[in-house]
Amino acid sequence: MRTEGIVNVEYHQFSISGPDTETLDAHHEGTLIETGPGFVSIFTGVTFGPVHVTIETLDTAPDDSHHSGWEVIEESAIESRENLLLTTAAGSVISTLEPIPSGRYHIRAYARGRDINAGLEVHEPSEHYLFHLWPHEPDCLIDLEVRQVLETDTAWSTEPSSSNQPTSDNIDSRIVTIIGPDGDPVRVGVYSPEAEADRAQRADFGDRPLSAALESLYSARYMAGFDRELVERIEQLDETDQRAFARWCVHRAFDRAGISHIDWIAEGLDAMDKGASRPEAFENGMVSAARLTADPRIIRTINTGIPGSADVIPQYQALAAFENGTAEELPPLEAAMKALQHAAWTYGMDYHELLQSARTDFLNRR
Repeated sequence: MRTEGIVNVEYHQFSISGPDTETLDAHHEGTLIETGPGFVSIFTGVTFGPVHVTIETLDTAPDDSHHSGWEVIEESAIESRENLLLTTAAGSVISTLEPIPSGRYHIRAYARGRDINAGLEVHEPSEHYLFHLWPHEPDCLIDLEVRQVLETDTAWSTEPSSSNQPTSDNIDSRIVTIIGPDGDPVRVGVYSPEAEADRAQRADFGDRPLSAALESLYSARYMAGFDRELVERIEQLDETDQRAFARWCVHRAFDRAGISHIDWIAEGLDAMDKGASRPEAFENGMVSAARLTADPRIIRTINTGIPGSADVIPQYQALAAFENGTAEELPPLEAAMKALQHAAWTYGMDYHELLQSARTDFLNRR
């Protein structure tokens, strides 16, 4: 059996369990999964939002050929007298994926992408999870110990970082920055009344709703909360100019992050401008993020983000601008909106400089 789909996680976690199973009584913990009677819980990088999940039940144990492309793999076991579902920590069913028949199973969990948006609330999947389950020997005791097969990501890692540079672990996702009554940045709790009021204000577009095309895109709705007129002007561009605007945003993001001059990044920007295939270093977001993390010439910093958001590492946001802004599978308007959003995050509280520059340096020249 194979089933896959999008699952909305809460508080960095979701579980495989029976509908009435208590999933807070963990006996063993790894960096990807924790286990207890009748459940396996999974630690995600994102705090809230959708992730992609695939579940496969097999007749025998999978071989090692499945290891390629994953950043962390852990194994354990699970036994349940109920059909197994995907649930929140509180036990609520969170997915319509096909239930797993009750029984005794070995389970191997795979994950990638947990470092990309760690600690953030997302609205589109950036993390992928695969679960292989195969029959457990009927006469053997169930061993809930978590065994690590592979770990290359840093999310939930128990090992100290070998670098003094900031990672997503240094970002407190419980705190956001808003503009206070006196016009100065103020740090508040993510679910504080002040933060909720800030989000509500930016989501209020008055008597004139956004167009259907903009309303359908989270990135467009998000950026319209900061500059609706600019977002609507981008929508009015033809598709060629929308692609050009996405590329413009990518350049601004890398410039602001201070890494446009790095040779492999400059190569990627040049390929983007020429409409050539992505270089190997930009094969996908995981590859480019790993390359950036490992490059000793790149100094990572932490920005406050734009009003209402948690802190960000702008160097990674520039990579996200590239990944989305050059994605041929995305419609031009969506690519432009996502590139603008990630570029804005590289500017942090100076985001208005980017928005003004979008008018003077791009739109007014069209």
